[in-house]
Amino acid sequence: MEVRYFPYRPEAWRFKTISEFKNSVNRGAEINFEWSGREYHICPVWPNGEVRYCITLLDTRQDTVYQNAEDMLEYMIDDTRLRDIITKVEVTDRTL
Repeated sequence: MEVRYFPYRPEAWRFKTISEFKNSVNRGAEINFEWSGREYHICPVWPNGEVRYCITLLDTRQDTVYQNAEDMLEYMIDDTRLRDIITKVEVTDRTL
């Protein structure tokens, strides 16, 4: 079996539009990104059997849970909404 490895290219993993981000999150993607020297993680969670979406600042391990990607875009990072920076962050890992 041949195994192929693809080099990390930040531009290829970056979200080009907010719609692309929302679609990815709403489909259950796990996303790691960096902004202002800090790392964040986004993943689906299932409290009480209902899917929700969690964003975590990795150096504090503080989770914030949202009902959908649209709501998550209001998450504040350094006095800026995620909506305003999601197409500028460095995505370091991304599924889907």
